[in-house]
Amino acid sequence: MWNRPHGSARAYGLVRLTDLLNCSLIGLAGLVSELTLQDIVGSQIERGLVRLVDDSDDVIAEETRSRLKGWIEKIGYAVAQEYEMSAARDRIERFSQLIAKPDATNREVHYQIKALREAVDDGLRGQFLYRYPKDKAEVLASWKRDWKTVLESFSDTEADIKAGVDIWALGHHTASVFHMMRVLEYGLGALARNVGRVFDIQNWYNIINEIEAAIKQEDKTLARGPEKNERLRFLSEAAKEFSYFKDGWRNYVSHNKCTYDEHQARSVMEHTRHFMTILASNLSAEVLAKSDQEPDQNPESPHQSEAPERLQ
Repeated sequence: MWNRPHGSARAYGLVRLTDLLNCSLIGLAGLVSELTLQDIVGSQIERGLVRLVDDSDDVIAEETRSRLKGWIEKIGYAVAQEYEMSAARDRIERFSQLIAKPDATNREVHYQIKALREAVDDGLRGQFLYRYPKDKAEVLASWKRDWKTVLESFSDTEADIKAGVDIWALGHHTASVFHMMRVLEYGLGALARNVGRVFDIQNWYNIINEIEAAIKQEDKTLARGPEKNERLRFLSEAAKEFSYFKDGWRNYVSHNKCTYDEHQARSVMEHTRHFMTILASNLSAEVLAKSDQEPDQNPESPHQSEAPERLQ
């Protein structure tokens, strides 16, 4: 993690919350306007809460008491919990006990708000916030819709798809490719089952060879006709595509042979989604049933090189 230098204009990355005085956290969006991140981080909680009370010994008005209780219940505890502010949580607890007293005065509440502000400010020091670039945020926001067909047919892929898209948006492009290869393993297992094979502990090279051998056997045994031609065409193209994935990307990312940039990783992501959609549309429900798969555990000697470009 890095700390953004004061006054710099970094487009995105991990930055201190105190650098984002005009930003509202997603977790606080839609809540009362006086509790935006600007008010909290900018040491200006008073702008929201203090203005509800004056610095007098009068008992707080019931309307004010109600608003303060609402803030504590809906926002105060949530902020302290979300950002692991134990001191602020303790202060909020004291605040809650105070306003529960029927004779609590404006002066007492005023003092507690100032103390709470300081506790929140202290708790926010060292916190970090990541802002997704707009174009990447749009891709991340639509991942379930974009991958809908794949998710419906390969439900076990959800965690890896979500992680792959998310970390691509975060800028960890090589890691995104790794997750896409994990997604493809579910498709490889389904294709293997479709031809009577089991993808268990084999590496990709061996299971693809088994699939291709099974396809050749089907070519000998299936009755001639358009159904046979269509099936063999689909199986052969799918097996060949997995070979492309293996040689072009999977071996490189799994065995530490290269790193990927934003555009290469996006290309891998789109190829994976397109191909898994084709598999989902052509394989039966039976072979699409969930199955646990072990990743290949046979690393080759690492060697860094540029990521190869695949022919489209």
